[in-house]
Amino acid sequence: MGGSAVSASAGSTISLQQETQTLAERATTVPRKLVHRRQSSQVLPTGVERSAPHRFVVTVRWPAGHRFLGSTTGRGSDPQLVAETLRQAGMLVAHVGYHVTYGHALAINSLTYEVDEELIRPDARPSEITVEVVCREVRMRAGVLRGVRMHMALRRGAEAVGVGQVTASCVSRTVQARLRGAARLSDDPSLPRLGDPVQPALVGRDRPRDVLLSAGSAPGTWVLRAERDHPVLYDHPLDHVSAMAAMEAMRQAAQLTLGLSATICQQVSVTFLRYIEHDEPCLVTPVEVRGAGADRAAVTVRMDQRSRELVRGLFVLEEEHVLEPWMGAAAHREEPGLPPGEKVLCREGR
Repeated sequence: MGGSAVSASAGSTISLQQETQTLAERATTVPRKLVHRRQSSQVLPTGVERSAPHRFVVTVRWPAGHRFLGSTTGRGSDPQLVAETLRQAGMLVAHVGYHVTYGHALAINSLTYEVDEELIRPDARPSEITVEVVCREVRMRAGVLRGVRMHMALRRGAEAVGVGQVTASCVSRTVQARLRGAARLSDDPSLPRLGDPVQPALVGRDRPRDVLLSAGSAPGTWVLRAERDHPVLYDHPLDHVSAMAAMEAMRQAAQLTLGLSATICQQVSVTFLRYIEHDEPCLVTPVEVRGAGADRAAVTVRMDQRSRELVRGLFVLEEEHVLEPWMGAAAHREEPGLPPGEKVLCREGR
């Protein structure tokens, strides 16, 4: 394919779960800064290329077992993997395709996707995924990106496996500091203690640290608990709860509501209205269930803080009957950051 590109060459191995990985499983990734990750073990894209003024092709490698946040009670792909793929693809395109500098803040306003879980079933090898990105409603001001809607199509080889959409806005560091200057960072030691997690198996996880809910004071309502030293949710300090953590908390609440031990998450639609702060309780409440008792159900979940709705999401879950966890490791490469740019083939390695 013609056009500008960013890629990376192979480097040293770092495993998300500190497990050994063979040479054949090693992945090359783009520079970490381009997807707002500090740990290369969590970088999914391997390259990006512009195919038209507002069209891009992002190549992605999913780790063996399709795990990202952590292991699950089922054998399907980690529910967070698709969402994080879209998020990272969007960040990469914004930096490389529209010259968004690291001094600007990129905020996700909405994220939706629908996938065919049967077509993205994990296996023992990493999976090569292609994300075709079409940018619409591109808003520029003084040559700087202010907003964009990205339509994405996911392919595994020649086969279409899903579609997604991300809307994002961009503000300067000065504006972001004015808006968020009083917010407390996730590494503030004086933040309130988190509540105890619900039983991991109830939300499709097998480690307490991957559970994002604790019991609430009212039936059917839970309290957000995102461990601030979690290696994936907080691979660097944040002044708000991440979109990834919010989505996973809502998915877990949906699964708890349905009472299923293992689920397949085939469709998600989430709107982010406001930032979630670290220093106040955030309630996670399923407000509508359609199709309860059937093989496939849709659950609408909202997140509230200080009596204001912050996030609302729709999760379509299907029961999975295979309950053996996948034991594969997830790892990528450690790569130093490089500045974004076009018409430059950026390669790096160790």
